[in-house]
Amino acid sequence: MSALAKPEYSPVSMPLPTVAKIFHALQGVHGLSPRSSQLRLAEIVRSTLATGGICCVEAPTGTGKTLGYLAGALDQYAHAGEQFPVVVATATVGLQEQIIRDDIPRLAAIGAIDPNRVAIAKGRGRYFCPRNAQALEDKKMQDGQEDMFQPDKHVSDGGTVIALDMLKSWREKSWDGDQDTWEGELPKCWASSCAASSDTCVNRACEYFSNCPYMESRARLGKAQLIIANHDMVLADLAQRAEEQTTTALPPKKYALIFDEAHNLPEKAVNTKRATANISDTDWLRELESYSDRIYSLPTTAKAMKKGTEFPADIFTVGAATLLADMERWVKHITDSVKFSLSGDYSWGLKEPETDLLGGVRIMSGQAFSLLAALKTMSKVLADTAEEAVGHEKTFAVRMLGETHKYHRKAKELHNGLMLFFTGERLVRWVTRTKSNSLSLHTQPLEGREVLDQLLWPLEFPVAMVSATLQIAGSFDRFKNKCGLPGHAITEALPPVFDYSRGVLHQPKMDLMPGEEGFESELVEKIPRLYRANVAPGMLILFTSRESMRRVVRALPSEVRERCLTPDHMAIPELVALHKSRINNGERSILVGLDTMAEGLDLPGMYCGHVVITRLPFAVPGDPVEEARREYLGAAWFEQAYLADMLTSLIQATGRLIRRESDHGVITVLDKRLHGKKYSTTAISALPAFTKAASLQTYHDMVEARKLDKTHGQAAYLAAKQAAEKPVQHEKPAPVLKLVSDQPAAAITPAPVVQDVDPLKALIELAQQPSEMGWPVNDDSYSSVYDLIAAIMPPVKGPFADHDPAYLACDKPALGLDVPAHVWVDRMMPEAIVLGLLFSNQPFNTAALPWKQVLRLRPDVLQFAEILRSHLDGREDSRKALVSEEACVKHLKKSIVRLGDMNTEVLLAELEAIEAEAWDILSAGYKLPRKDLLNAMPDAAVQLALKWKKPSKVR
Repeated sequence: MSALAKPEYSPVSMPLPTVAKIFHALQGVHGLSPRSSQLRLAEIVRSTLATGGICCVEAPTGTGKTLGYLAGALDQYAHAGEQFPVVVATATVGLQEQIIRDDIPRLAAIGAIDPNRVAIAKGRGRYFCPRNAQALEDKKMQDGQEDMFQPDKHVSDGGTVIALDMLKSWREKSWDGDQDTWEGELPKCWASSCAASSDTCVNRACEYFSNCPYMESRARLGKAQLIIANHDMVLADLAQRAEEQTTTALPPKKYALIFDEAHNLPEKAVNTKRATANISDTDWLRELESYSDRIYSLPTTAKAMKKGTEFPADIFTVGAATLLADMERWVKHITDSVKFSLSGDYSWGLKEPETDLLGGVRIMSGQAFSLLAALKTMSKVLADTAEEAVGHEKTFAVRMLGETHKYHRKAKELHNGLMLFFTGERLVRWVTRTKSNSLSLHTQPLEGREVLDQLLWPLEFPVAMVSATLQIAGSFDRFKNKCGLPGHAITEALPPVFDYSRGVLHQPKMDLMPGEEGFESELVEKIPRLYRANVAPGMLILFTSRESMRRVVRALPSEVRERCLTPDHMAIPELVALHKSRINNGERSILVGLDTMAEGLDLPGMYCGHVVITRLPFAVPGDPVEEARREYLGAAWFEQAYLADMLTSLIQATGRLIRRESDHGVITVLDKRLHGKKYSTTAISALPAFTKAASLQTYHDMVEARKLDKTHGQAAYLAAKQAAEKPVQHEKPAPVLKLVSDQPAAAITPAPVVQDVDPLKALIELAQQPSEMGWPVNDDSYSSVYDLIAAIMPPVKGPFADHDPAYLACDKPALGLDVPAHVWVDRMMPEAIVLGLLFSNQPFNTAALPWKQVLRLRPDVLQFAEILRSHLDGREDSRKALVSEEACVKHLKKSIVRLGDMNTEVLLAELEAIEAEAWDILSAGYKLPRKDLLNAMPDAAVQLALKWKKPSKVR
């Protein structure tokens, strides 16, 4: 369970909670008035759990489904003759945390549940293993870490430092060992050297067993009345029960199940039986001969190899060579015998491949299993040796353990992929070939029902499934078919909560169909018009193809492109935070994304008043699984599956608009198939009852007629923010973290110009010169603009190299105006490049506040602001050890605070704006800053500062 801060609960007791009592108390304590649909959901769940049945409930957005089903579950539990825990399975870990953080405290505050009997369940791999991490602590092992980890490029990237910091924090009890509560960056070696794993766990033989983070979480699960899990973990538990394993993911022998976001369940079930075997990946098998020589040099492992019963003693030499030869032979056979499609795949559909191939795969699977058994044995022997041995033997065992884990993962993935390929019924099988002629065998069930029919429905567990999108045009048939829902299951669709007529379904005339030549050009023409219509501050544009998204965004005019935030260089939570920050600052912003943004995003009011769907979300034509489904269903395929699945995705996408009762806005569909096909009427009727329109004028007229807020709450938010930021004269200045100047107001009032200079003139001339620097931006794996710059800039000092403590500890004003400008630039090259990018690619705002102008020209000041931000939000930043929070505040006070009234919030917002602008520039066409421009920027900043500061204040 995460180390979440426990709220202080009042000693309220509700000995026998009922739905009525719970909602009455929620209204009295929290002011939460129950909705009729919420009460109905609670009653359905209560009845289902009490009778041991199965229910499937569609609860539209706004129902309050979480408190609804929890109230029903708590009522049933309190009055049940046989009490067994309730397991709530959400779609993601984030939703688990949300329930723990938001809903459980409300129920605990009214006495409906004891918070000590609520536990969060996560997979073993999300917990820290102190035993694995302790191996990294050995100094000699660290000296030899490159030999051990370089093949996987894990710890060589600095993972050891973070891993040891984790171990230290866990020992000091400042961290509970839950991956999701670690405030810093996760080490690259988390999976290989830090995470708990069944493959490396020695259970009670481990010295850390009694306080192991994972084992402690299991102990809490065993005592819990309510377990908050996720779909993946519940399905893993059900699979273990089906195999009659002695230890399962969830300790209770029996439990009641509530699947939240249940529309995801069929696909999640498919994932448990989806496997891939890359039969061209043979390099690791060639390495095993050398590995064998090293293993036999250690007496304990040599003895274990000779005693092994599940594998021959020469498994790493003769056995590996035999498997390698068979894999190469079958790669050649498949390459020569099948006709690959243009996309590089060949599918057998639901039919069995030829007997010879299945036989060959079966043999290779057995060989891989023998390797797997040998490597598992080696892992346990090496782990024991690493614990008990000393000196060189201990160091060697630790190094070999890391290497063994790597080969174990390879063997396990190969075995699982091969085994599934030749076993089971109603499996879709296909092979893919890459441009480099690498072959992989793929296998998965056609639908989730193939999995749930084996794992879930045979159990006598009560099951409630809840989601906002389970039916299509009034029918649950598609969901029933995908899940294999038993005939006795009850289904019910609750009525809509919101007035969807406040949303306009806008279908502008489109000349071209998706896929036709010129369609993307038409999108490039239409999207700016939609933006300029200024429907709302926040906009969401959804694509079905990443490449199409990139091409269209790149081709948009700069005024629109600069507002676009794409998931190419930033995780979705960070994108959403930046999107909200822009809007909170009175700007406009456009989130651009794929199907991952069409579901789960909660962007109420000003954050999303216009959703643009560029293309109906049909499955990709030619996809092997979809083609197998088409062959299986025949003439019924289009309506029963292809169209129904598209509509489920479309309903999810349109659900991003109306999130609260006060919301209103527009959904624009730029796909003419929504109004030009036989299925168009069915598709539109499946959507909520939006107002239909061919023109955006319909929306603007509705806003006027209903007197709706044109700004979607942004104007009111900004007014409240401005009022809150207005200084109160009679109060004392805030603590130093507020960054409020300690000088009287007169000292920060812009003074007359001291000298007649034009500090920007030279910079503008330099910015117009051809660049001497060059770097391509073609990698999507960077999490921040500084990561990108670190990878491509020349090796210099800065956040990505060793720091000079004496330099950073300088107590002169922001390193002192007497420090040469080139020193600032060389020591803070990443910051200098960011500022140079901004100056070279967009107009410099001479009307901005003085401190903002200076900040955007001085890399040293920018760096101190960044370090302060790292101190405040706890992010991983090695510079924090060199520059304290107080030192950052001092330097900022001496450099930019006196140039205008400023506080921490506006400074952090400006940092976000700078980084966002840099991303926008890097993701589009841009001009590179010259080195001499970078060197000239700080001097220009000093001259600008002199214009606003009194001479006596400049040192």
